[in-house]
Amino acid sequence: LASRTDIKITDILKEAHSAKAPGRPIFTEMLDDIEAGKVQGVIVWNPDRLSRNSMDTGRLIYLFDLEKLQEIVTPSQVFRNTPNDKFLLNLLCGQAKLENDNKSINVKRGLRAMCEHGMYPSKAPTGYMNDKYAERGRKGILIDSERFNLVRKLFDLMLTNNYSVARLMGIAKEQLGFTMPKGNAMGRTTLYKIFTNPFYYGSFEYPVNSGLWYKGNHQPMISVDEYDRIQILLGRKGRPRPKTHIFAFTGLMKCGECN
Repeated sequence: LASRTDIKITDILKEAHSAKAPGRPIFTEMLDDIEAGKVQGVIVWNPDRLSRNSMDTGRLIYLFDLEKLQEIVTPSQVFRNTPNDKFLLNLLCGQAKLENDNKSINVKRGLRAMCEHGMYPSKAPTGYMNDKYAERGRKGILIDSERFNLVRKLFDLMLTNNYSVARLMGIAKEQLGFTMPKGNAMGRTTLYKIFTNPFYYGSFEYPVNSGLWYKGNHQPMISVDEYDRIQILLGRKGRPRPKTHIFAFTGLMKCGECN
């Protein structure tokens, strides 16, 4: 394109950061060079490669206003310092931002729909596995036949109150021959996550710390009572209690009939 249009190239810049947010170092350096008068134009595949956020779009247009930026060249059109060109550039970058925002909303909506149908929309905990072959948006959680019973055995040992977490970690490695999917031994943090994860009794919170709880359609490994018992053994308060109603006097008042 440069040779066909007789444009002199002074530098070729490659930016790894996404254009959806300001603060890209190489892009900012390029704009600084334009403002300093070192270069007067930019060749780019598409305007949305330059900006999909309002701050960077605004600075590009402002550099046009300062007459520092002379043109932005793409394979299909050239933007120059004219009201129509600046309006169109702003429109195209704004459209790219709209598509980006809508994509984020659609992804969140899809994840919420999965949760409402009991499908855990994340990596399966130890002892389970993600269904790789199900239709997209319907990928449920399956039992890991190699590890499910071994994890259940660790729960059973923990419930006897005769073993510490550190001791159970040794038992998992030395007696049960337990290995993680990548072949490494189970770590202490992983075992604590197993013992404190509500997923194992059939519920999950998504996103984490959001207060939104769902009943999973996967096969529970333990009962709710067993989970509560383990939390007490670990010195915790018990299972998280989903808040179904949030109002001014939550926790201060209770029903006299059902408590």
